[in-house]
Amino acid sequence: MSQNLANKTDKAAKPTPNILISVQTDDFSLDELYGAVLAGVGDQCGAVAVFVGKVRDYSPTSKAASFDAVSVLELTHYEGMTQSVLQQIAEQVCAEHNLAGLHVIHRVGKLGLGERIVGLAAASGHRGDAFAGCRAMMERLKADAPFWKKEWLEGGESVWVDK
Repeated sequence: MSQNLANKTDKAAKPTPNILISVQTDDFSLDELYGAVLAGVGDQCGAVAVFVGKVRDYSPTSKAASFDAVSVLELTHYEGMTQSVLQQIAEQVCAEHNLAGLHVIHRVGKLGLGERIVGLAAASGHRGDAFAGCRAMMERLKADAPFWKKEWLEGGESVWVDK
């Protein structure tokens, strides 16, 4: 009988990760980000890694002649594709890093200095997977997500930013 139990456990399907994707103009709460990633995953998670990216006052990658001060960051996206692309990326990251939950919030529109752009929360049984998953999701957002950035400089000039 114990042999049968072992076989059933080995063949048990891995639970589907709790993936939440939100593309929005409004700011977000870190408490909600944290709570949402843990919703539905029970007590299997011993770690949650959270990352928040925000608008800074300069751009080291700007096409401008120098490190001109950025006053506003404008983010646009391809609405018909963004949600599905982010979902696919999140599913891949969850599978690669053994995540039980992943919550991605990405803002669009014109954002001022210090405003939050992106929020990520990755939940896993262990901290290493949570950290690695959070970082992997951010790197994939930067490289593969259909978002475009325009920096508005203090002098009124605007510059599109390469990925």
